[in-house]
Amino acid sequence: MVESTRVAVSLLAHGTFANAYGGNGGPTAHLMPLYPILLSVPIALFGTGNAGGIAVSALACATSAFTFALLPVLGRNLRFDARVGVIGGAIGELLPLNFWTQTSGTWEAPVTGLVLVALTTLIGGRFVRRTLSVFPDAMLIGIVAGLGVLLNAAIIPVLFGWMLVALRVFHSSMGTLARFALTVASIVALALMPWVTRNYRVFGHFVPTRTNLGLEVQVSNNDFAVADGERNMRIPSAFRHPAADSVEAARVRAVGELQYNRDKMAVATQWITTHRAKFARLTVTRFLLFWFPRMLRLWQSALQGLVTVAGLAALVLLIRRGDPAALVLGSVFAAYPLIYLVVQIMPRYRYPVEPLLALLAAWLVVNARESRVA
Repeated sequence: MVESTRVAVSLLAHGTFANAYGGNGGPTAHLMPLYPILLSVPIALFGTGNAGGIAVSALACATSAFTFALLPVLGRNLRFDARVGVIGGAIGELLPLNFWTQTSGTWEAPVTGLVLVALTTLIGGRFVRRTLSVFPDAMLIGIVAGLGVLLNAAIIPVLFGWMLVALRVFHSSMGTLARFALTVASIVALALMPWVTRNYRVFGHFVPTRTNLGLEVQVSNNDFAVADGERNMRIPSAFRHPAADSVEAARVRAVGELQYNRDKMAVATQWITTHRAKFARLTVTRFLLFWFPRMLRLWQSALQGLVTVAGLAALVLLIRRGDPAALVLGSVFAAYPLIYLVVQIMPRYRYPVEPLLALLAAWLVVNARESRVA
């Protein structure tokens, strides 16, 4: 079992958000709370055996399919040609390039992708039309954003990115923008409040999202680490992770999850300070692997790279045209990958932005065809 499944099982068996590293590991904030809660539903209905695995996989498949089915709506809200959303959706539906991520249900990436597309659809429509309202716009966006943050903290930088864009788009309506932003922020804060309160009661400290940053930075930055997370996990001297190492799991139980991660962050910071050249190389490689992931099969890697090149080329063209859609989508591409500059990268980490890349690749196809016709 991986951490999300272990916590889901703990929720069902003991009613506690605990045991991310197996055994009696105790309370955890290694994960954001929403996905283990969602995961506990099919596990409760079908168990942890084959039937449960099929149910979890079916949920992931349905989520991935629905995400790409939303692309025509997103394309319409961004005022793209109607064919763009249809072609973009078809790319994702018929070419599941990130196949394991889209179908396994082991991690939250498919649901994060759905939330990110939904948020981009809602935000994009408002930015392109240059209209904002507290009700229903801010209320709806706040609710979806709140759920997104409870699912994956990487949504938070995207929200800040959109806020910076909004300052430019709505500079002549600062009062409306302030009310809009305050409403969204308040709803997100309310959504986080039960989680923050629980963490304070359990750990005795303010933990707004997750505890695991120190651990993830340390296993990603050390003498033996490589940028590719899947390769890194096969290097025991590099990947001393409590989810896979009983000695590290015992240390977590001994000192507590919060202190364990503080210790790991101190080790990581010291290493980065004294190994700046290697850290820089790891950072550059992680950046490249985010946009050009190393997949299991060569043809998958090639097609992923092709979609990336086409999507980013389309973004550049939209920027040159002054299209407001470029600000909406560009904010996601600038903000979402930030955390993956300092932690190891895997294909599943980049999956949430792949539907947006597919949409942009489709935009490039449609507009290139129109240019030839003209």
